[in-house]
Amino acid sequence: MAAGVLPEPGTQFGPCLIVCRHIDCAQTRAMAESYCTICIKRIGYDKRFYNGDQPNTWDHAVCLEDKIEAENNRHIEKVERRKDPRDKAPSIFDRE
Repeated sequence: MAAGVLPEPGTQFGPCLIVCRHIDCAQTRAMAESYCTICIKRIGYDKRFYNGDQPNTWDHAVCLEDKIEAENNRHIEKVERRKDPRDKAPSIFDRE
């Protein structure tokens, strides 16, 4: 999965500096004004982002990457706790 970036208005690939009627410019501005579903701040320009879980939602790359890393760390800690030789093997009847 590759992150996208919205170029700043007035740059070579960015939307027009002045609000215009170009469809691409309007869509880019709308995406930049939308909110990250994780930190609830605007996606903005020149920041890496990913598509969110729902249609027409986006997450800052740093927010999503931090969230995934934290989830992975919690999973690793849980697995490491199970590796303690003093612990018995989990039973199919054990509940978490």
